[in-house]
Amino acid sequence: MTDTTAPQGFVPPVWLRSPVVQSALASAKFRKRGAGDLEGAAQYYLLTGGSGARTSCLLSRHPRSRGLVVILHGWLGSVQSAYVVSTAKFLFRQGFSVCRVNLLEHGDSVRLNPGFHHAAEDADLFDAIAQVADLTNDDAMSLIGYSLGGNFALRIARRLRGQPLPKLRHVFAVSPVIDPVTSSPMIDAHPVMRAYFTRKLRRWLREKTEAFPDRYQAGNIAKQNSVLGMSDDIICGWTEFEALDDYFCAYRLVPTDFDDCPARLTLFGAFDDPVVNGADIAAMAGRDMDVVMSPLGGHNGFFDSVRGPTFYDRAILSSLSSVS
Repeated sequence: MTDTTAPQGFVPPVWLRSPVVQSALASAKFRKRGAGDLEGAAQYYLLTGGSGARTSCLLSRHPRSRGLVVILHGWLGSVQSAYVVSTAKFLFRQGFSVCRVNLLEHGDSVRLNPGFHHAAEDADLFDAIAQVADLTNDDAMSLIGYSLGGNFALRIARRLRGQPLPKLRHVFAVSPVIDPVTSSPMIDAHPVMRAYFTRKLRRWLREKTEAFPDRYQAGNIAKQNSVLGMSDDIICGWTEFEALDDYFCAYRLVPTDFDDCPARLTLFGAFDDPVVNGADIAAMAGRDMDVVMSPLGGHNGFFDSVRGPTFYDRAILSSLSSVS
């Protein structure tokens, strides 16, 4: 089933229609307020992939759990990103156990692994998600991914055809990166987004090189004034890829990737997204997935009120409630 328009219409008030405002609200720190119950229940776990790479998660078990929801943050985010905490506390209060997982090279996993793990690698994350599935007694598990985390979530789903995870029933991707070749230049083309991501990328670069100074040197990487320039230096200098486009193509998604996927798939996208090409998300329609597109919403936004819950929060809850 495919739906290319937002059900019941996502129509934010006029003063919330700017894609910059929508995207900024997604990461606004005030959204983390009032998460004491979620954080009070959170337990820290280390997760290890088949290659030996480690990452971590925070699992908040609900005493009367209706199911387990695993959440993956976006690029340069973490389990404490505002949009992750906000959705996690919303679903936790609706009766779901919630596990927030750090992508490799994010959160404390930057310092857990001397090796560099790039975004085209998803095998270790799949292994980590499989471990999470065994941390609770829940019969059903869902996965939510944002932006780059949405790309990872979809690649986890793609693997299910050959590596079953019987508990994983539904995968949601919010503003997912579908084709990095078309989406990545969009960040540098937008001054606000370029400043935001170059600042975060320099912070990550500093943390990685300080943790392993004998393996990595920042050199002139941090002096670059664009995300693409910094990324080119990192990928071509630290990985097997000789060109940045080759790296981007390695985690590009196409509709046929999901033929006969055993999990249900739901994608949320906005045509005014300043970070991810909304047309790429819309182009996934016509396969075995629900593609929910809106003219408005920004990146990871979809706010029709400042404090939320967001449009996608309510839609995800509705889907989960229909089967729990």
